[in-house]
Amino acid sequence: MPLPALAAHTGVAAERTGFAPSDVALFLVAAAGLWIARRALRARRRPPRD
Repeated sequence: MPLPALAAHTGVAAERTGFAPSDVALFLVAAAGLWIARRALRARRRPPRD
């Protein structure tokens, strides 16, 4: 059981050279969520069509 805990980290921090793919994915998901929420709120305040 202790093998995953020992292999989890080497103790040396990696040099950051740019954005990680997970950073880009998180940004895209957050932007899409905001776009969907704003769209829904605008639709709710819009007067009904005849």
